[in-house]
Amino acid sequence: LHRALMEQLDTPLVSTSITTEAEFTTDPEDLERLYGNDVAAVVDGGIRAHEYSTILDCRPDPLILMREGIGPVDDLEFVRQE
Repeated sequence: LHRALMEQLDTPLVSTSITTEAEFTTDPEDLERLYGNDVAAVVDGGIRAHEYSTILDCRPDPLILMREGIGPVDDLEFVRQE
């Protein structure tokens, strides 16, 4: 889904996640109900498994892998954080 959006927009796509202590959900309908008035769009990509994302520090060269999660990193040149 994100690749199709980037191809149509011809621009980088930034995505964030949100969790609150009060309620956690990955259901797009719940997210629309909870945050629909506060964001420009909610993209329904289906209900997702709760998995942590990969975090890279892109400031240095090579990149520093801060946390490995979902998302391929095999093709990236980075230094693993100890």
